[in-house]
Amino acid sequence: MDRLLLQSLLRHISLDSQEIELIASFFKSKHIKKKNYLLREGETFRYASYVKQGCFVMYSSDRTGKNHVTQIAVEGWWSGDIYSFLSQKPSSFFVEALEDSEVLQVSKDELEQLYVLVPKMERYFRILVQNAYVSFQDRVLSSMNSSALERYLEFIKKYPNLVQRVPLYTIASYLGIRPEVLSRLRKKLTTELS
Repeated sequence: MDRLLLQSLLRHISLDSQEIELIASFFKSKHIKKKNYLLREGETFRYASYVKQGCFVMYSSDRTGKNHVTQIAVEGWWSGDIYSFLSQKPSSFFVEALEDSEVLQVSKDELEQLYVLVPKMERYFRILVQNAYVSFQDRVLSSMNSSALERYLEFIKKYPNLVQRVPLYTIASYLGIRPEVLSRLRKKLTTELS
């Protein structure tokens, strides 16, 4: 089994060697080239996708063609539209690879089988969904109550490595600010630190 996926599982549940082997047998590897999609708007997200290598961005596009980033995911994170996956309804999002990437995937039907064979997996995914909800709510509150500078500082504190890997316009969209505002904030911070 992939080391990062195993670490993620063991952070929340205990597993014996037989369970680990069984779980590993359900996951299939998929390679996605930079600028290709894990999911396109209008498609149904059929596979829970764990990022083994690479970086993905999830976004929706408005009527003017402007992208609104809702998720950035790198190694050790799950990526994709959880609503579409759970409801099996078409997605309103794109999930695009920002780098050549690899994911480990399990279909919804296979995951349901896995819940029966290894009931601890249901607990694992429940914890993930709860954590995602808490994170989403924190982000909404931050966007309502924090300044652009405060949001950016919190982002680089929480995700210091993403600043080097993700384009600034993507980070700006994720933070709900215009790219030129983020550029000014970064210049201001650089000047203050000099």
